[in-house]
Amino acid sequence: MNVSLPGVNIPDTASHPDGYAYFSPAIIRSLGHSPIKTQLYSVPPWVVAFGTSMIIAVFSDWLRMRYIFVMIPLVVAVAGYAILVSIHHNVHAMYAALFLAVAGNYSAMPVILCWSSTNG
Repeated sequence: MNVSLPGVNIPDTASHPDGYAYFSPAIIRSLGHSPIKTQLYSVPPWVVAFGTSMIIAVFSDWLRMRYIFVMIPLVVAVAGYAILVSIHHNVHAMYAALFLAVAGNYSAMPVILCWSSTNG
């Protein structure tokens, strides 16, 4: 179980960043800002993802648990993607969903890779 679950999750988790990279600029652009502000508004989701990833990594290592620290962020990412798929008229909710999708996905990926390499 320790090797097979990460092996299944790695391709799945690696495909989500591609979706975010292609669709986030369009969502942020639809907020109605200039191109420069659009670029600036693309930074906060990454900052939140970085912070979340560091917190998840510290607690995962401290508690020596990987599974729960993979599954919780993936559930958060799925919630963010579900909001993005289901809400099309509320741009601010879609922007908030970007935070969930990025923070969840990019927090799970390092733990999956660590889990595979440490085999524990």
